[in-house]
Amino acid sequence: MCIRDRIKLSPGETVVMTDVANEVPPENRREGVEISFDYRESRHVTGLAKKGLVIKHKSTMELTELGAMWLRSRVVAEEGAG
Repeated sequence: MCIRDRIKLSPGETVVMTDVANEVPPENRREGVEISFDYRESRHVTGLAKKGLVIKHKSTMELTELGAMWLRSRVVAEEGAG
């Protein structure tokens, strides 16, 4: 079972993680990478932090190992579909 199937994200959380995947090059999708977010995304980033995908800072979020794994699984799923 894929990590994306085990961690259920809300639609807003999915949008934030998809935006991260689109903005961050694959070679930089690793633990410790900081990504800025807009204040309007704060609620969704808080949800991602509670699920262990990111660490929320004031205006940035830091990918955790779990968050990086989620992004990598997304890339694998997209390559399999394409």
